Amino acid sequence: MKSLAPFLSIVTTVDAHDGICESFTQRLAHFSLHYKMQIELIFVDDLHALQTDLDIFAHELLTIKIITPNIHLGQFKATLLGLKATTGDIILIIDPDMSDNINNIPDFITKIHDNNHVVFGKRIQRLDVSLYRIWLSKFFNLIIRIVIGISIHDINTPMIMATRAALNKLNQLENSTAIHKFYLCREFKGQLSEVPIIIQHNKRSSNYNILKRLFALYPELFAAFKVLWHRLLIPRSK
Repeated sequence: MKSLAPFLSIVTTVDAHDGICESFTQRLAHFSLHYKMQIELIFVDDLHALQTDLDIFAHELLTIKIITPNIHLGQFKATLLGLKATTGDIILIIDPDMSDNINNIPDFITKIHDNNHVVFGKRIQRLDVSLYRIWLSKFFNLIIRIVIGISIHDINTPMIMATRAALNKLNQLENSTAIHKFYLCREFKGQLSEVPIIIQHNKRSSNYNILKRLFALYPELFAAFKVLWHRLLIPRSK
């Protein structure tokens, strides 16, 4: 089968649950062979939880890198660290428990080939959270669409693909935090797209995790309003 992309970098973090990273890597190994796609897989293990040698799944089309920071960074900062290590032309950020969604990668690449710089996974069906969480997420995304003026429906998606040009834009905001995604949305406002995805794993969050995520919305909302406040002060790319 013809290759879909010159070189794809995938960044993910290590899940502490047994078998998650192994399952993801094994499925990706088969995927890269099927599509004859050169893939660079980067795991950031800030939890120091990885016990398996994932190199057993590597082959001529799949290289695997493990980054192990000395301290716990949290998923956001761990992902940023992984992005700095990428060398591919196209970059995919994805959660490691989404091995079923590896099959969505061709749809994302097609959108990139259609002259989009950032492609968001739009979760149209979720088995991993309660109905309350789903409606809370919908409300949050509605606020973001109104504030920034974009048509993206799932800004906090666990699956997002970007071009090297978009990643270079992120490097300009190295000292920022939650504003990254909103800045990208503004910079590439006319070159954004979405791909519908289904979250099939049934791993519901605890009430404690829901509370943590609720509090996590505050910096995201603050970042969105910050973009709105400074939208005329940040020069747009030509």
